[in-house]
Amino acid sequence: MAKEEISYYVPRHEFERTKGRIHQRINEVDQKHDDKNHSLEIAVVAMTEINKQMVEGNKDIKVELVKLNGTMSKQNDEIKEIKYKTEKNTEDIEESKEDLKIYKEEVKKRQKDNTTLFKWFLGLLMGGGGLVPFIGLFFK
Repeated sequence: MAKEEISYYVPRHEFERTKGRIHQRINEVDQKHDDKNHSLEIAVVAMTEINKQMVEGNKDIKVELVKLNGTMSKQNDEIKEIKYKTEKNTEDIEESKEDLKIYKEEVKKRQKDNTTLFKWFLGLLMGGGGLVPFIGLFFK
């Protein structure tokens, strides 16, 4: 079998209709791309404006951060000074506690000695017999 060649000629009106649909589809795609391009352009312009505002805002923030850094640095120095004074005061307090402990021990020892002396003196007055009547002379 021999291949049959199909010879089909498109009538002009069918050709024009098909051509018109192709051009219509091309125009639709072009319009869609133009719309998207326009939307993208608007978005880029808006983003550029927002970025400009952010840059201006960041300048103010930067100035404030520099001020804050200076303040924090001063506070850090003050905290170090307070820490040093606190450590020094703590050392002084510990030293004073030791001195106070020694002083309390000395007071207790003297109280004990005074009590012993008072007991001895009372014993002397009671034991002496003749000395008891003279006590009344001291408390008149």
